[in-house]
Amino acid sequence: MTTTDLAEAKRYRLLADSGILTAAALREAGHAAAARGVEIEKVLVHEYGVPRLTVLKALSEYYGRPFIEYDERMPIAPEILAGLDGERLSMSQWFPVIKEGDTIVIAANRPDDPDVVSEVRRFTGGNKFEFWVALGEDIQWFIQDFLHSKPGHLIGTERTGLAFWRNTMAQWRTRLACYRTDLATARTELALLRWGLGLIGVSNALMRTQKSGAVFIMYWLMTAAGFSLVVLGLRGYIKIRKSMMK
Repeated sequence: MTTTDLAEAKRYRLLADSGILTAAALREAGHAAAARGVEIEKVLVHEYGVPRLTVLKALSEYYGRPFIEYDERMPIAPEILAGLDGERLSMSQWFPVIKEGDTIVIAANRPDDPDVVSEVRRFTGGNKFEFWVALGEDIQWFIQDFLHSKPGHLIGTERTGLAFWRNTMAQWRTRLACYRTDLATARTELALLRWGLGLIGVSNALMRTQKSGAVFIMYWLMTAAGFSLVVLGLRGYIKIRKSMMK
């Protein structure tokens, strides 16, 4: 693991200090995130089963700042969204979320990054600002939801409770569709396994009736093909099984 990767894993050291993950598991998560080019928080949540709120609290503890989660019903003031570049915000991972008096609250994944601080200072134009910690995934949701239309319009900058539940159920539907796809894939793998066992059984029975000859070689080829199908089917099924258990 490089120095950068170690520094990234260090942000979540509260998880190891509190016994939620071992130090070795945290290092492994850092390795996995670096190898895949993804954020370590995604690996912690989706592969190690750490609750998102727990990961967020670890970041909050590390930076000593309040935390904030994405909520599409949040009434973000349109004036603090004007002139924002979604692509730039996505790269820097920050987003203005609250305006209290002359102070703007900035949700940021790395509030101690000098480049982020410099960008926010230019954006606020001399106004006061303070950082709150947020997950990178939540910041992406803020950007996608609140910057896809002109500030001040109903859709994109304000949400009703009905729209919130509609989107929530849409996410549930997507997850169920993923489960359905996994189950269909597992069924296909089991079919391969069944065909492989069938070939092995048939070839074994035929070999018992004929001990030698040119046809006997074909029976061995059938056995080899059966074993190949068994290995392919079993490997695919175990992979799906492990992912569903996680």
